[in-house]
Amino acid sequence: PAIRVDMSELDWLFSTCVAPVLSQLQDWMEQCTKIYDQTCSDTSSQPHEWFVLKSKDVDNLTGVVVLRGDMIAKATVKIGRGSSRSAKQEVRHEMNIQTPCYISQLQETMSNVKAALRIIQARRSHLVDIHDAVEVVRLVLSYVKKAHTCLIVPPDDLKQWLEMKSRVSFKPQLPVNELISFVINGSKLVLSCYTLAAVSSSPQKELRRNTVEMGSQLFEVSQQHSVDCHVPWVNHILNILPMALASCQQLLHKISLTSS
Repeated sequence: PAIRVDMSELDWLFSTCVAPVLSQLQDWMEQCTKIYDQTCSDTSSQPHEWFVLKSKDVDNLTGVVVLRGDMIAKATVKIGRGSSRSAKQEVRHEMNIQTPCYISQLQETMSNVKAALRIIQARRSHLVDIHDAVEVVRLVLSYVKKAHTCLIVPPDDLKQWLEMKSRVSFKPQLPVNELISFVINGSKLVLSCYTLAAVSSSPQKELRRNTVEMGSQLFEVSQQHSVDCHVPWVNHILNILPMALASCQQLLHKISLTSS
């Protein structure tokens, strides 16, 4: 009977395909964790890696930072201000190392990677049947998807950068009408500087994406400049996650075809 054939094929998938896939997924999640943990090291044997953020199209913003895991441990940001080249003044802002900046995307990425790894480690050797395996692979897939999305979809919430400004101090302080952000976009670390201008507001007016409230005053972005640099270890993780996604999806597809 067809049902018996299907069950036989599902049993075959369970006995021959599930274990190798979960083993490979565990290896990939462990690789991501190891890569990340190595960048968090703060020992003399692990020298700081300085990243220079710049762009040939932007001449009034540069940054030099130390990225240690999800933390920008040191940062120097140079901002050119002035309406004309002759009147432009470049100011160097040093981040206070007592108030480091944390990149939430990297925190969330690794939180999801480690969640996927914990599920595999806890369930891999206790699977009963193909239905059990499907549940585990779907859970792993959901966490890997979230981890991947964190790296490729940078936040653009001005309120978040305003809150960051209240936590992270620079010397000299940034002007009241300026915000800066550090985000990950793919394999790049991106530094952006936003210049804000006051706008009139009304009770009926909704906040747009490029506006933010400070006190009772509404501000909108009048200028934005961005510079970036390639981060090799983020790129390494970004290369692993799609392979893990594809592996989960292929196994689930095989099981779905066999079950239909």
